[in-house]
Amino acid sequence: MKQNLIKLSVLALGLLVFAPVEAQDQKPKKKDVFAKMDANSDGFLDKAEYLTGMKGKKDKNGVELSQEKLEKMFAKKDTNSDKKIDLSEYTAKKKKK
Repeated sequence: MKQNLIKLSVLALGLLVFAPVEAQDQKPKKKDVFAKMDANSDGFLDKAEYLTGMKGKKDKNGVELSQEKLEKMFAKKDTNSDKKIDLSEYTAKKKKK
């Protein structure tokens, strides 16, 4: 009986210790990604910052996104056409086609 209680205690402790590790495996939040891409910390992504931050990103098929595709993505995110993307534009949900 005592051994079972010890095993159960060790199991519970293991769950508590490893639960935070699982939480760290989640994708970074969009606002954190935005902040990293915002090289001059002005609260906006200009085209150069966006392109630099997105360099090397791949599509769902694992193919690296072209410069042309990234520029189209920038234009689509820049909903007010001011040549920069603010956090609300960056985090806005994609519209379904």
